[in-house]
Amino acid sequence: MILYAVMGAGGVLLLLTDAAPWIYLRRHRMLLHLLLSSGMALFLAVALGGMLMTGVFFAIPLHLAPMLIMAVEVATGLSIALMLMAFYLLGEPGQ
Repeated sequence: MILYAVMGAGGVLLLLTDAAPWIYLRRHRMLLHLLLSSGMALFLAVALGGMLMTGVFFAIPLHLAPMLIMAVEVATGLSIALMLMAFYLLGEPGQ
């Protein structure tokens, strides 16, 4: 969990130093939204895929488990870091 906070803090530092000016461009908003939702989408895809293969929600076959768990961890970690960065970039929800 600390790694995600460090990655998010690194993103905030990028914003503070203007090292990532592309993120302010309106045409990149869709990409930002897709990356923010990728962690949850992959998590649900793995859970439902496990249910289709085994009949039990989130029961992953043993030969696929390490690869799928790592993929979910990486996607979720990047999504959390981008979410922390987006909180700084976009401010409070509803503003």
